[in-house]
Amino acid sequence: MSNVLKNKKTVVFVLTAAAVAVRIVYLYQYSCSPLFNNIGGPDIGEYNTWANAIVDGNYLWDNVSIHSPLYPYFLALLKLITGNSFFYIRLFQLLLGIAGILYLFNIIYSFKGERERFTVTIAYAFLCLGYFFIPLIYYQGEIISESLLLPLICFSTGQLYKAEKTESLRGLKHYFMSGILLGLAVITHPIAVFYAFAELVYLFLKLLRYVKTKKTVASANIISFVFPVLIILSAVSIYNTYQSGSFVFIQRNSGYNLFLGNNPESNGMCYISAGPEWDRIHSKAEKAADEMGITKDKYFYRKVYRYITNNPYEWIKLVIRKALLVWNYKDIYSSLDPLKVKYYTPIMRYGRNFFGVLAVFALFGLYMTLRRKGRWIYSYRHFIILILSVWIGLSFTVVSDRYRYLMLPGLFVLAPCGLISLYINIKKAERVFIVLVYFVLAAVIVYMPLYRINTQKDNAFAAAMYGEAFYQEGKYADAEFNLQKALDVFPQWGRCYNNLGLIVMENNPEKAVKYLTKAYVIMPNNADPLMNLGLCFSSLGNDEKAESYFKKAFEIDKADPKTIFNYAYILYQEGKLEKAEKVLALSRKNNCVNSRIRNLNGVIYLTKGKPETALKYFKNAVYYSPDKNEYKLNLAACYIALKKPERAEGFISEVLKMDPGNKKAVYLRRMIDS
Repeated sequence: MSNVLKNKKTVVFVLTAAAVAVRIVYLYQYSCSPLFNNIGGPDIGEYNTWANAIVDGNYLWDNVSIHSPLYPYFLALLKLITGNSFFYIRLFQLLLGIAGILYLFNIIYSFKGERERFTVTIAYAFLCLGYFFIPLIYYQGEIISESLLLPLICFSTGQLYKAEKTESLRGLKHYFMSGILLGLAVITHPIAVFYAFAELVYLFLKLLRYVKTKKTVASANIISFVFPVLIILSAVSIYNTYQSGSFVFIQRNSGYNLFLGNNPESNGMCYISAGPEWDRIHSKAEKAADEMGITKDKYFYRKVYRYITNNPYEWIKLVIRKALLVWNYKDIYSSLDPLKVKYYTPIMRYGRNFFGVLAVFALFGLYMTLRRKGRWIYSYRHFIILILSVWIGLSFTVVSDRYRYLMLPGLFVLAPCGLISLYINIKKAERVFIVLVYFVLAAVIVYMPLYRINTQKDNAFAAAMYGEAFYQEGKYADAEFNLQKALDVFPQWGRCYNNLGLIVMENNPEKAVKYLTKAYVIMPNNADPLMNLGLCFSSLGNDEKAESYFKKAFEIDKADPKTIFNYAYILYQEGKLEKAEKVLALSRKNNCVNSRIRNLNGVIYLTKGKPETALKYFKNAVYYSPDKNEYKLNLAACYIALKKPERAEGFISEVLKMDPGNKKAVYLRRMIDS
């Protein structure tokens, strides 16, 4: 065995190839799910929409999101590289996760030069756990910010270790790079703030121990680490604050996230589900905040402050409960990851109980490492800092599987440390009883029955997600069946009624009106039901009512490209070109332009007899959506109007090559020939 481990390149290559193979098998299993390519629902759908807006040329955001900004840009880049293939997007994310683990493996492996016993064993155990810890594969393959967050943390931590190997100015570049990566991690998800702050405290305490001659170098190192973090955070915070008119750190909704884990009804987890319960809480908060003349975040902050000051003992018990939940073997439930969705694939079902075993050995390893006060504390200091900072952070905020998985690199190191400690003490027959007591205590903490998942609610959330996905696939019967299942549990779920309206709109617009009206009554501040009612009445030929609903939707959300386009389009159809032009102008002001809006702008200017102005809009529409034949033919018509048929010919030929029977292309070709 020792000879095999000595052949590092061969072992690492085989393990890496196996890890890639496992992930490809997982993707093929998952690709059978309607959720694989149909991206919708809370968080995932919002990231996808934002990334699509970036691909469409809206490089800066106008409305401050409830999500941190880096992941949508990362996703937009992957969309451009892969041609919006979610198989390859997910695969790239999974491979990036492998790269982060492999990078840290090499850092840990390098510790063997420090005369540390068992280092090679711990390094290979880390690699195997990082590669084959099945629950992590799900999150790294999902369209969520945590898929990018963990690799950034791995690379940042590795750079810190490299920086500290050289206690001179030569280490500045590694400190600087670590700071950049950690700053990017924070604007990927604010949970990384806890780790960033803990590392800063560590570096500052380290500075105090130096003699005066070394303090200059140490100070320069700290500055080179902190500077990029502050620059990145400041840029995002200043921009968000400017856009919102009041201070926003990284994202909106931070007050709500704190409230979620610190209120009288909290169980320490994301107990308010992303559905009717979420809508009710936020609707009530918006109304109260408006009456008080404050932001919704401030309203939630005040609620948290009152709860803590009025119920200090109850709050302390809640903090302790959350501290225990961080290590609990069960899935830390969230409606964003229903169990029927998370465990859809056989691979995921096989790894369902992995976290409990890992957590027992890691918690035991953490205690034994801290108790030992030897080389392990120094060698694995940043992994310990990562675990402790996230553990403390979640204990004071809210616990979920997505959040606690940020600790995984640390757990992958300390679990083998725990196993080795157990082995050494049993082999040497030293303090065996007390060590076994510590191990059993760790197991009790991890396997403590703290909560039960409401299966009925969980199935309803899964049904709602599958309903939306089936609708996007065009499987309307399956979509309707699943949405009705969700409504059986949550009869006041406006989003489900809205989706049911979309499903029946084509064949039964009268029934769609009933569903959409009910959705609007439940969600009066949501533009989607109003917009869809507009589409419904437009299909019924009632343009007056359609315009009325489109206008109401537009007034609720003037930064949504769908509401802007639909309102402008009905105005265009009615010949109100000037009014339509003014509505479309808001898309440029609010940074929410898309190709449909650009194309409609071009059509309006072409209709007004201004082909020179129309040309730039059609060019942009084709540039950002090169697969749309309609936009290419409109550009060709514009060139014909400008008496440049030779330029139009190329676009017409391109369309006819793909669609020989395209009537508009044939008509434009005849125009040129005549």
